[in-house]
Amino acid sequence: MDFIFANFKIIFFSLVIGVSLFFIVKNYAKIVVFLNQVRSELTKVSWPTRKEVMASTIVILVLTGFLSVYVGVIDLGLSKLLSIFLK
Repeated sequence: MDFIFANFKIIFFSLVIGVSLFFIVKNYAKIVVFLNQVRSELTKVSWPTRKEVMASTIVILVLTGFLSVYVGVIDLGLSKLLSIFLK
């Protein structure tokens, strides 16, 4: 029993790898079909241009900054208001 507890990581990862390999071998044909379907669907995706990605990133960063300042101001105001009531 001490052997099992002392080598738990090795036994656990060996079991995970064994089960994973069994699953892959048993379902190999289904996995290949799935991956081919994924590749087919990815060719249909309309990928954004670099300009669109940069514009979206800038919008997200500006909105995140604005909301951070807004929440910070509201938090500061409410904490001041609460400290006035608790004095």
